[in-house]
Amino acid sequence: MNALPGHVTGIREWRHGFNVTPDAEAWDYGLFASFDDEQALFSYFEHPAHLAVLAQWNEVAELRFVDLAPPKFE
Repeated sequence: MNALPGHVTGIREWRHGFNVTPDAEAWDYGLFASFDDEQALFSYFEHPAHLAVLAQWNEVAELRFVDLAPPKFE
């Protein structure tokens, strides 16, 4: 996980770790990532380094994600 930003261009911010709250409804682990643009996000999805990490996670976890558009300031 820590190495992905060094392999995938376009990752702007990358934070991940275990949940620190005791809430039973909370997820155990989370990832926050931001990308230079939408093209960088979609390139990340198919990048071999990402796919390798994803395969490892799929063996031990049920994954969920959401992709948000960048905020528009007016």
